[in-house]
Formats: sequence, C-alpha cells, structure tokens
Amino acid sequence: MSKIYQKTLPAGKNAGFTLIELLVVVLIIGILAAVALPQYEKAVWKSRNAQLKTAVKSVAQAMQTYYMANGEYPSSFDQLDLDFQLDSVNVSAGNEPICALAVTAADSIRKGKNFQIVINQITQDSSSSAVAVWTEGKYKCNGFRAGGSTDDGEFACVEARNGTSTIAEGEFCRGLEKGQESSLGDGWQRYSLP
Repeated sequence: MSKIYQKTLPAGKNAGFTLIELLVVVLIIGILAAVALPQYEKAVWKSRNAQLKTAVKSVAQAMQTYYMANGEYPSSFDQLDLDFQLDSVNVSAGNEPICALAVTAADSIRKGKNFQIVINQITQDSSSSAVAVWTEGKYKCNGFRAGGSTDDGEFACVEARNGTSTIAEGEFCRGLEKGQESSLGDGWQRYSLP
C-alpha cells in the first residue's frame, strides 16, 4: 500500500486555517457575489423582456391582420385571433389600467403574469397600437409599444414619465435594452430599438 502524504507539524500545532485565511476567502467570495449578482439580475430581466416583446408583437400583428380583413383597427381583444391566453381586466369594477395607460374600450386591456397589454386607438390617424408594461418589479410601468402609424409603426421601448415609474430615466430602455431616445408623448418616453 502506498502511504498518503501527511503534513508533519511541531508538537502542539493543529492543521487548519487561520482566521486571516478565512477572512480573505470570505472577502473574495463577497467581491465575486457583488459583481455577479447585478449581471444575473440583468440577464433575468432581459429574458423576461424577450417574453413581453413577443407578446406585444403578437398582439400588434393580430391587430394588423384584423385591419387587413375589416378595413379598421380593432377596439377590443375579443376581435383578435391570438395564440395565447390573456386575462380580462374588468375596468368598470375599479380595476383601472396600471401606469396611467389610456384605455378606449371596456375590453381593450388584458393582463398576463406581471404585465398588462393595452390596445390604444390613435384617433388623429385612425390607427391603433399595442402597449405592454410590467405591473410589478424593478421595472414597473416600463415596457414596449408596437404598431400605429406614428414613428412608422416601429417597435419601441417605452418608459413612463408620468410619475408612475420608479427608475431613473433611460435605465430600462437605454441601459437594459440599448435603445436610442426618439420622442416623448403623453407622459411616455419612447426609445427606438436596435
């Protein structure tokens, strides 16, 4: 049998870690955690945003399909052919849309897990857009907009500037989504996305 290496110590000494060595290890772990945690949180929100983008794009695409078939934009979700389920929000029962989103019809707002989507009628050009915002979390009242003829119907990131957002200007759209500031309207800052 082979002999396992054993450290020989003078009499009275125990093999182990000193307090300084343990403190250095704890300090290194703390520094690594301080660097990694914000990056992890950012990655989680980017993943959530990808799901919200998909939802708002699907609603906008269904609105465009409705327009091509009927010659006018829909005023409610009941008129749309969607592949996913959103829950109704009963506005008459005091469940107002979050973040001061404008609602034009009783069924033009729906909610998913942690977000709301609103169909907005744009009267000046007879078009319609879909706006989706987070209803909770760090980026509450920030989200995405698709459709409408303003800004050529582009897909945009939006931040609430009507007193409902809890983050600094640009933190969501510019910082997280790498958007370029494009316009401000009705208490919302719009950012074009790459």
